[in-house]
Amino acid sequence: MLINREEIEQKYKNLIDMSKDIMFEVEDARHTTAHITDVVENTIKIIGLLPDNTELDVEACILSAYWHDVRKNSE
Repeated sequence: MLINREEIEQKYKNLIDMSKDIMFEVEDARHTTAHITDVVENTIKIIGLLPDNTELDVEACILSAYWHDVRKNSE
């Protein structure tokens, strides 16, 4: 499955930047920018392993990777 990460990240730049801004304020050594990058990269790897006929919204998957820890860490 072809994924244009740069295009998706540009399209949703404001939402991605917002998630990063929130996470940067969190004082949790487990949830660093490296963690966010790892989760996004792992999401892309997993998507790449799926059969081409798999129905999924790649943009939603990548956005979810950026936002996956925001709620529990912004409390």
